Amino acid sequence: MAANPESVLDSVKQTLGFQPEYQAFDLDILLHINSAIGDLFQIGGLSGPILHITDSTTLWAAITTRLEMLGMIKALVYMRVRLAFDPPASGFAISAIERQIEMLEFRINVAAEGPPATIPVWWDLTGLADFYANAAVGDFGFDSASENIYVNGTQLADGYWWDLTGLADFPAEALTGEFGYDTFTGDVWRKTA
Repeated sequence: MAANPESVLDSVKQTLGFQPEYQAFDLDILLHINSAIGDLFQIGGLSGPILHITDSTTLWAAITTRLEMLGMIKALVYMRVRLAFDPPASGFAISAIERQIEMLEFRINVAAEGPPATIPVWWDLTGLADFYANAAVGDFGFDSASENIYVNGTQLADGYWWDLTGLADFPAEALTGEFGYDTFTGDVWRKTA
């Protein structure tokens, strides 16, 4: 079974070096994920309907609708779980991760106090019939099975979307104006030249 990069549990397990089907440590990992989610709640970093996860069906999109904070939120959860579940042996590595956590907490708190970015939110619509109930008018959706992009249920175009996860740029065959999405960071790109 392949890891779902949009699943909170699957993606955190992958950063720890576990395959999604290996469930021996799921209870421990979920405990630490939910602890990190509690910290995010206290600093104002959550805007989604989910405050507690119990399995791999919870997606990052249910944690926050603020796309501009998604990459920071993922990184903070990953680092907090890593420190609690499998800390590095080196004190220097632990200190470096702790400094990154402090910086991310500050940045998330500052972003949470400001107005949401005016960019539309991207939703993973794979396997869904429609957008989530809390999707705003103008939000985009992507179905990775069909590779179609939607705006509140309206399909934009076939082949308009590129999965840029792990890539430094668009593939050579991408056309100017097409969109790309990095599922790991949550970043959305548009090819300009």
